[in-house]
Amino acid sequence: MKNFIKDFSKKNSKTNYKIGFLGPAGTFTEEAAALVGDNLIGFNSILKVLDAVENNNVDIGVVPMKIPLKDLLVLL
Repeated sequence: MKNFIKDFSKKNSKTNYKIGFLGPAGTFTEEAAALVGDNLIGFNSILKVLDAVENNNVDIGVVPMKIPLKDLLVLL
């Protein structure tokens, strides 16, 4: 996953997009979001991140997703 994020950030230099992430500060989710941009907004639940994306309060949402074999971060 880190390779995907690095590839994404190389192709798309850091942006001024508002990026919502599942907080608090210091989490791996914030670390992943910071690879995309610097304008970070932490939320205390995944649903609040998704709502912020849907309501255009943020441009991108970063949330963790757990699958049986690996941990996965998803950019929305």
